[in-house]
Amino acid sequence: MPSLSDKTKINYNNFVSKVLVENDISYLQRFRNEFSSDDDTEYYESWLNNAKKREYFEVDLNFSLDRSQSYKFLELICVMFIQSIILMQFIVNCKELPTFENLTCKLLKRAPKLISLIFEEVEWIDQSLSSLANDGYGSSLQHVTVSLYDFDEVSLVKYILKAATTLKEMTIMCFLEDKIKILQKLLAFPRSSPFCRIKVLFPEEIMDS
Repeated sequence: MPSLSDKTKINYNNFVSKVLVENDISYLQRFRNEFSSDDDTEYYESWLNNAKKREYFEVDLNFSLDRSQSYKFLELICVMFIQSIILMQFIVNCKELPTFENLTCKLLKRAPKLISLIFEEVEWIDQSLSSLANDGYGSSLQHVTVSLYDFDEVSLVKYILKAATTLKEMTIMCFLEDKIKILQKLLAFPRSSPFCRIKVLFPEEIMDS
């Protein structure tokens, strides 16, 4: 969402609140919002609490809040996602967000029909990911996109490849410098899906696409 004047932002917040609170539709095609102002967190909490009462096909959330606020809303959306979600883009732009125990497993557990998932700027990798396959979470995933900015984040790819038994394509946006090392590591990971295709894009290729 582009930067808004104070008056416009107030009008926007009031409009969204009115739509979510007064509209009794049980199903929405898409729920999309950028949570970027720490001054508006009361609105955000109200929106998410009302949003979780509905079913969705697509959820696209971008969090650019401070550490404590991002943590609170991440916890809230863990109970928001329900059975019908098919597509989800989940973006967290918080550089110092602490590991959130079982976050990804909770999200996947809440959305068993999820087929498309985007991880962008995921600077937390919780250890519960290693149990994804054993717990049966993520088996419906068919398309996953992951952005890698740190070598430690590569483990996310490993866990998803193991868990996603019907995965068709994983796109990896790689911003790491050692191309040969990262390619060797990524391509060596075992895949549970026999149909999975891994596509690795480096910065120059990302800009051209």
